[in-house]
Amino acid sequence: MLAIYKKEMKQFFISMIGYAFIAFLLLVVGFCFYYVNVKNASPFVGYSFDVPYIPMIFLILVPVITMKLFADEKATKTDQILFTAPVTIADIVWGKFLAVATIFTIPVIIMCSFPLVLKDFASENIDFPMINSYVAILGFWLMGLTYFAIGLYISSIVDNQVISAVVTFAVLFFSFVAQYFAEILPATEITGLAGVIIVIILIALVYFFLLRGLRSTPFVTLIIVAVGITAAVIIYVINSSLYTNVLQNILYALSIDHNLDDYLLDYFDIPALLYNISIIGVALYLTTQSIQKRRG
Repeated sequence: MLAIYKKEMKQFFISMIGYAFIAFLLLVVGFCFYYVNVKNASPFVGYSFDVPYIPMIFLILVPVITMKLFADEKATKTDQILFTAPVTIADIVWGKFLAVATIFTIPVIIMCSFPLVLKDFASENIDFPMINSYVAILGFWLMGLTYFAIGLYISSIVDNQVISAVVTFAVLFFSFVAQYFAEILPATEITGLAGVIIVIILIALVYFFLLRGLRSTPFVTLIIVAVGITAAVIIYVINSSLYTNVLQNILYALSIDHNLDDYLLDYFDIPALLYNISIIGVALYLTTQSIQKRRG
């Protein structure tokens, strides 16, 4: 794993992508920090992350960073060299993910100085939210890692880095706007049923992409869709009230940016932490399975 990690880190900085990523992220977040906290004398750093610019920069940076991790190696056939190396699939996946995480963590560490800067200029009469500010930075860091884990998985299932970037952007964009759809769509039983059906189809698609090399995969995928939708409809007929607000809950759960709000509260939210860790874990597991299938 260490060899993979060093290789990826070297490529990030030789190609200047690492420097550009760090500089751009600090520029945007630094601007938000100045405009929200410094200019308006707001002591809570979390407000700097609670602006639309923050998730939007991930829509740009994550596809650019992750598209080369696996998709580019498949296009150039260098993945065969990687697969014949004396390392496990888990070493490959974790080595690449930790390299990306390191590139992202560098500017986050610099952001940890923001509360200290505000503390120096704060009045002694106010209760400065130092701990809450660092919890918000933790939430921002975990949100970024979640985005990168998803991008890593998408890069592992496509053969072209441009397609990887486009698909990653589309997935993250949907995650960004999901919370806004939750606010405007009606919270009725029928929309809840529609949301459950969409989730069933998404689960079937994940299964299909993971095992698409097997002859039985298309048939099993159709079975998953048919059985899942049938069960959802039967439950709806028996007790439709169970589907009230289900669509809104699903959309909020799919919105990674919305989960960041839980870190901006007056207390540390354990479910929010488990949410990020779960998505990262699932994404890395799916990536490992995807690469294992290709390696044979």
